[in-house]
Amino acid sequence: MNDNIPGVLEVRRCPHGRGVFALRDFDGGELVAAVVGGEYTAHPKSTRGHALRIGDRLYWDEAPSEAPGYWSNFLDHSGDPNCRLVDFDPRLPSAKLVATRKIKSGDEMFLNYKEYHPSNPTF
Repeated sequence: MNDNIPGVLEVRRCPHGRGVFALRDFDGGELVAAVVGGEYTAHPKSTRGHALRIGDRLYWDEAPSEAPGYWSNFLDHSGDPNCRLVDFDPRLPSAKLVATRKIKSGDEMFLNYKEYHPSNPTF
């Protein structure tokens, strides 16, 4: 299972299950990590229903446990996010996780799922 990037981030327990936590400080606009191993699909294969809808007929589906980007499956939703997935590239498939404001070591990293498509659930 690829649930961390040493010195950068790790997946650990939190009040809502598991989340992604910073292992160092990041400034707003800073690249946190590349996410590799998800899948672009018109019909999500995710068994837990956690595909991120990024277009009317396009989803960024969960990365399998053996993929380097498996940790990204645990990026939780917040109405006050501190990071964002950008530069989706279906050829790899990949995306980049960028800090949208200062993130301190130990902070959980959050996305706002609604920024990608209004139909995304926020759990």
